[in-house]
Amino acid sequence: MNEGSSQWLMKIVIPILLITLAACTQNIVFGEFLGLEIGMTKKEVLQQLDNNENITSIRPVLAESIGIKLPEENKEQYLEKMFNNVQGVGISGYQPIFSMKIIFTKGEVSDIHLAFVNEGEDLGIKIGDDKNKVEKIINANLESGRINIVFNFLPNSASIRINSMGEPEKELLFSYDNWGFTGASEYSFTKLRFVNDRLKKIENLWSPIEMP
Repeated sequence: MNEGSSQWLMKIVIPILLITLAACTQNIVFGEFLGLEIGMTKKEVLQQLDNNENITSIRPVLAESIGIKLPEENKEQYLEKMFNNVQGVGISGYQPIFSMKIIFTKGEVSDIHLAFVNEGEDLGIKIGDDKNKVEKIINANLESGRINIVFNFLPNSASIRINSMGEPEKELLFSYDNWGFTGASEYSFTKLRFVNDRLKKIENLWSPIEMP
């Protein structure tokens, strides 16, 4: 493994391990948190966040982050769950070094990002492939050991500044049912879950160390 790849792995794995060991989660399904009341509409929530000077930006987030790292006995189950409503999948391996991100639109591959170390290798995944085909290819390469890490991600997950949000950014945010933001006064990350345009659940993840 070269130095660049080692640094990339350290940046991802170590923060996840530290947060897993130290973080505490608070789930709110009744009442309010930071002025956000369960039952508020997305518009009302955004207005309330705009009034909070400690919260400057927000972004769409995954409903559930799923990751597979070999050895994993239940990898087929995790893959099936990951591809149920897939939008983005990242994969990597080390024999030799390999890294790839796949973006899906309406169940088909719409974009592929290959790392330069791949030297063009794409595991046979092409633009237009349906998600079922890609799932089978990934599973076969997990079985063979060519790749050993698979994770889902959200392509449109860039942070949006609340006080300067335009209509296109607002429409993008409102099209998602899971939002997230980082607190300014403490090391925390808050996830908002909506059902039928109404705030259903607030998950506040707090850690004594800075979130990645």
